[in-house]
Amino acid sequence: MEAQSFGTLNYIALFVYLAAIMAVGVYFARRQKSADDYFKAGGRIPGRDRERFLSN
Repeated sequence: MEAQSFGTLNYIALFVYLAAIMAVGVYFARRQKSADDYFKAGGRIPGRDRERFLSN
């Protein structure tokens, strides 16, 4: 059985994917200003049952 190389195009696709995931993480990390934003979405949960999620 012959060993196959990962390939240049696969490395490019991998690094583009990782860069995109990191960019999304940085974007959302900068939008978060407090623990309330993290745990309760800053009070921005849509729907009629939002009081159940925001109680505490």
